[in-house]
Amino acid sequence: MKRLGIYGGSFSPPHLGHLHAALHFYDEASLDQLIVMPAGKPPHKVLDGGASDLDRFVMCKLLFSEQNTHDRNISVSDYELSKAGSSFTYLTLTHFKEETTELFFLCGSDMFLSLDSWRHPEIIFSLATIFCCSREEDDMDALKAKKAEYEARFGARILLSKAEPFPISSGELRNRLLLGQSTDGYLDATVCRYIHEKELYDHQADLVSLRRFVQSKISEKRFSHVLGVEKECVYLGIRCDMMKAELIDLRRAALLHDITHEMSVDEQIELIKRYKEAIPENARKHPSVLHQYSGATYVKHAFPYSEAVANAIACHTTGAAEMSLFDRILCLADYIEEGRRYPDCMDLRRRVHNALTGANTHEEAVLVIEEALLLYFERTLAHLQEKGCEIHPQTKASYTKLLENTLVKTRIL
Repeated sequence: MKRLGIYGGSFSPPHLGHLHAALHFYDEASLDQLIVMPAGKPPHKVLDGGASDLDRFVMCKLLFSEQNTHDRNISVSDYELSKAGSSFTYLTLTHFKEETTELFFLCGSDMFLSLDSWRHPEIIFSLATIFCCSREEDDMDALKAKKAEYEARFGARILLSKAEPFPISSGELRNRLLLGQSTDGYLDATVCRYIHEKELYDHQADLVSLRRFVQSKISEKRFSHVLGVEKECVYLGIRCDMMKAELIDLRRAALLHDITHEMSVDEQIELIKRYKEAIPENARKHPSVLHQYSGATYVKHAFPYSEAVANAIACHTTGAAEMSLFDRILCLADYIEEGRRYPDCMDLRRRVHNALTGANTHEEAVLVIEEALLLYFERTLAHLQEKGCEIHPQTKASYTKLLENTLVKTRIL
């Protein structure tokens, strides 16, 4: 029988680690042919960075050239890119399965650990032998335990690669490209040249792609608010001398902070469960702030961003006892962005901007943010008490923590 391997992924961008994995897959599984399959619309993750489907296809063709794959029968397919709808692995494997073909499917360890949550895992395991490539930080005991579980539950056929893990991911490479850092040793020269010629993965392309995605998920009114928060975060971050990388992450957090706000409570709880995260104890008691938890969960699992992005989203409405400057800026920007036309919001925005204009040091700028948040929480607590609403414990904790900072009480604003 013909031994056919399928190697799917976003490949955004395709890098030498992908080539490394493909060559070991081909050799260790004794394949007769390997098809590299750039994903169309993967249901389990978000594609970002400004690279189009055509860009990803072309870059894969460059990486998996005859020069790089030598005598191996490796080709790149546009099957998933050209078909309509989401790309489900069970459908792709079904398409390529023939009576005279034995299928093998290559996946990274992160995908391998969650394969049983994919659409029709029983079909995936029945159609193909799974070949798992590990990463440097992987817990091999966890991989072996999952292998045993799949074998017992599904009668799965699984191979764990013997290849040495490659020390970088596509997400890490996108961040390097975003920040103008070296990618030497990680990108094929022809792929690197293509990226620079097409100006892919710079911060503008990344943010444009993210804005487009967010706009497709929420109402125009909320999207207008989101853009206002991004603009305010940029102003506050620059005034506080944030580094470029942190400022880019702050803009990502601003764009994504309300990504689940228009879901129902039940939908948000189901989302949190789907990613196997803990449901907040007071989820139904404080439904208006549940979106910060569900949003943080979604961003944490669907985007390859730093932890700071999800962490800030997780407290942008209520605050928290321990908040970084990054967290505080997002929380404050959400309240004072220019689209907020309430008198209290407009008054605080004016006072913050005036104070920051006169701030001469990073420390002075940070104190302005701290005092502004103290005023925000004072007003929030007074408003909730007046309406007879129960106050969220994180809001109490955040306000108490700010009061401990004696410098904030000097009232710069």
